[in-house]
Amino acid sequence: LNLIIEKTGCEIVLSSSWRCPDKDEMTLLNSQLRRKGLIKEYFDVTPYSHSRIRGEEIKEWLNKNCKQLEITTFCIIDDDSDMLDEQLEHLVQTDTYYGITNREVHLATLILCNQFVPNKIRLNNELYYRYRKQLDNGQI
Repeated sequence: LNLIIEKTGCEIVLSSSWRCPDKDEMTLLNSQLRRKGLIKEYFDVTPYSHSRIRGEEIKEWLNKNCKQLEITTFCIIDDDSDMLDEQLEHLVQTDTYYGITNREVHLATLILCNQFVPNKIRLNNELYYRYRKQLDNGQI
């Protein structure tokens, strides 16, 4: 994650199931992440809802913040697949057991530098087929 931050200057918005909307909890989590070596505190968290998929929470955060913060691109790094179809071109899917490797650093950097990566290696097979269907139907 540090390499991605260094290469792109990106901010971190947590959408993890262990994100903390409470300011005191955010401070504690940030200090724990810093102790583990993260070079930058996370910037914000997505809204949390038990009834929605993660992609909807990310979309809500982007809709609320993109204009105000002048966000022009974003990358979602996750081992899960509960993203919206329109988010697949921004998703780098990690392996649950290995986390972020050099491969994911490279792909996230390309995406954050506005270099489109229409490549099967970004996604697991299920997401790749959803993405191919959209591409074939002219949706992206």
